Amino acid sequence: MEKISFNKNRFEKDVGYVKPPGKVISQELDEKIKSINLEDFQTGAFKEIFPPICNIVFDLKDKIKKGEYSLVIGDDASGHIPALIIYKLIKEIYKKENKDIKILFLAGSRGIDNSLLAKKKEKISNLLNLKIDSSKKVLVVTDIVYTGETLLPLKNILDNLGTDFDLASVSVLREQALQELNGKFDNKIIYGTHGELQTILGNSSLSGVEKDPGNIFAKRKKMDEEELAYFRAGREDVELAVKKLLDFYYSL
Repeated sequence: MEKISFNKNRFEKDVGYVKPPGKVISQELDEKIKSINLEDFQTGAFKEIFPPICNIVFDLKDKIKKGEYSLVIGDDASGHIPALIIYKLIKEIYKKENKDIKILFLAGSRGIDNSLLAKKKEKISNLLNLKIDSSKKVLVVTDIVYTGETLLPLKNILDNLGTDFDLASVSVLREQALQELNGKFDNKIIYGTHGELQTILGNSSLSGVEKDPGNIFAKRKKMDEEELAYFRAGREDVELAVKKLLDFYYSL
C-alpha cells in the first residue's frame, strides 16, 4: 500500500524553525543534545520539542532511576505527544527492573466556566482515587505553562488525595515567571525551555485528539487522508524519539 504524503505547512505553523533549548544546564550537556541528529524526524514538531525534552529527562533521571513514578498524567490535547514520549521512555527503562508505569490523558481546563470546572474536578478526583498508587509519585506532563492557572485544579486534586507529584513542561512562557510558578506548584516544576512553541500548540492533527469542554477526556479527531498520514508520521516520530532518548538517558 502506497504511503500517503502530507504537506507539513498545512499542520505546522513554522516547519523550518528549530528552537535550541533556552535552558542550558551545562555546556557539556548542551553540546550532547545538539549532537543528536534530528533530521530523521518526519515532522517539524519533533525537531522543536526533542531538545527541551532532553533537558527534562536530564532533570528527571535520578527520580526515574529510583522508580519514583507509577503514573504519568498527560495534559490533553497539546501535551499529548510530550506525555506519550516521556511515558514510553520511562516504561522502557522500568522494564529492565520489572517495574511498571501507567498513563492517563486528561483534557485541560482552559476556557471552561466555573460550573463545568467543579463537575470536572469531581470526576477527575474520583477517577484518580482509583488509579493512584499512594506509595508512588505522579508525573504530570504538559506542553507549555503560561500562568499555571489551568493546571491548579489538578494540583489541588492531587494535594487533596495526598499524592506527591512533579510537573514537567516542555516550555514555560517566561523564565522570569518561574519564581511565581514554583510558588504555585511548590517548586515541583521541571521545564525544558522557555518561550512559545511553534509546532505543537493547538496541533490536534499531531495529537489526534480535541478537547471537549467539560469532559475529562479529549475526543478523537476526525481526519482526512492527508491528516491521517501526518498523524501516523507523528506516531512513528514518537517511537524514534523514545529510541533517541533511551540512548541519551543511558549516556548520562
